[in-house]
Amino acid sequence: MRKLFPLGAALCAALSAAACSSGSAPSGDPTDGSSTSTGTTGGGSSGSTSPPNTQPPQTQPPPTPAPAPEPEFTRVWFVAPAGSDTGLGTEVSPFRTITRAIVAVAPGEAVFVAAGTYPETLALGARAGVDGKPITIRGKGLPKIVPSGRPDAMVQFTRPYWVLEGFDLDVQGLAKYAVSFTGDVRGSVLRDSDVHGGSLGAGVTTFGGATGATIIGNEIHHFWRSGDDAHGVLVQWTSRDITIRGNDIHHNSGDAVQCIGPETFADATPASGVVIEDNHLHDGVENAVDIKTCSNVVIRGNTMHGFRMAPAGQGARGDAVVIHMSASNVLVEDNEISDAGRGVSLGGNRMGPMPAGVVIRRNRIHDTVVVGGTDGVGIGVENSEGARVEQNTFTRIAGYALRVGGGTNGPTDNLTVKNNIVDAASAVRVGYFAPGLVVNSNLYPVGAAFMVELVPKSWDEWRALGQDGRSVLGSPGFAPTDSFFPGAIVVDRGELLGATYCGSAPDLGAIETGCAGS
Repeated sequence: MRKLFPLGAALCAALSAAACSSGSAPSGDPTDGSSTSTGTTGGGSSGSTSPPNTQPPQTQPPPTPAPAPEPEFTRVWFVAPAGSDTGLGTEVSPFRTITRAIVAVAPGEAVFVAAGTYPETLALGARAGVDGKPITIRGKGLPKIVPSGRPDAMVQFTRPYWVLEGFDLDVQGLAKYAVSFTGDVRGSVLRDSDVHGGSLGAGVTTFGGATGATIIGNEIHHFWRSGDDAHGVLVQWTSRDITIRGNDIHHNSGDAVQCIGPETFADATPASGVVIEDNHLHDGVENAVDIKTCSNVVIRGNTMHGFRMAPAGQGARGDAVVIHMSASNVLVEDNEISDAGRGVSLGGNRMGPMPAGVVIRRNRIHDTVVVGGTDGVGIGVENSEGARVEQNTFTRIAGYALRVGGGTNGPTDNLTVKNNIVDAASAVRVGYFAPGLVVNSNLYPVGAAFMVELVPKSWDEWRALGQDGRSVLGSPGFAPTDSFFPGAIVVDRGELLGATYCGSAPDLGAIETGCAGS
């Protein structure tokens, strides 16, 4: 904003500093903006002084206008139910079908689709978009896409940099996918859509070497097969770099998200580079997340609840997260898990090597349930190699907080359990098959129960076995009591395990206190 001066100050600013040093009118060279004259007329004398001949005050030049923002799209095509495919594709002469617009649209352009119902199969692969100039198909008023009569997926991403957003994708109970990604689909995005109502194996799937897809901000629900699984999102073998973020996935007869490996289905490369982040996964028949033979998987920041024992033919036992078969390099971090038959299960079903490189840390696991055959365990670990269970918070656990070494399809080799808050009456149960187990630097309640090879152990007996030498007994002091923010007993008490922390050492449990903004 330009600064405004009082009139006197403005005049002074226009004159020299010396001229402004007194209150009298200045005198001197006319070129300095002043003039003084005296004279005698007709024998008499009189004097007059002319008013100062000052220049107007200088003003700052007006600010340079900011450049106009770049348009979001270089061109927009229009589709509406009352349009015609012989039209111009303009707002006043829209196309009738999305398919017609897909033929016309180019990188950096968009198709705006008006509200209405479109019985079409969208093949998003006529050409590739470009990084920074994707091809966007945008629904206005949640237009509905319904099956066209073809057997394949209603929306098919097959090329890079296509974006579909703002649609109601209604499969109408048919045995088909709503959306599929195959091949090089870098930068292609399914966003902000309502995806629902099919009866095949999933609502959204990636396969055939799908690479670089993003599934974000959608509601994916009611994919259902009676007595069988239908998943919200199914990532199949050979998929690469798939991101599933910020979705609400619920009421499906299978898992909210499953990453399936080759296993017995194909001799192919497992999926890799899967990120499952910041989703709300709830009220499904099987699991929130099921990771089979997949590698380099991150499960972070999700909220998961509402999982119970599945029908006998489906085999799931109400686990929110399952990591089994030959999964490798899986990070389960900063999730909130509740109202489930079990929080996390590692191991169990297996084909090939045991799961390896699994880290389960900073999760908040609470209010597990024992119902219909579930065991209410917080984290269960069976066959696996070198897993780490670190800095988790367990509270209001219906079964054991930690159950390991049952021997199902192999031993629990070299498991490390450190820096956890185990606020559970039944703390740790160890079976016969847990060689190399290390448990230390945890917090347990006074009177916590332990079991080793089916024999109950007191706290002292448990420690005499070489476990929990640096651990403590006491209340975590949650404030408020229904939160996960701990009291002083856990502050700076943990071991250095490689995760970030504030203070002189890590806190125990999922919440690190003392950090800026915490």
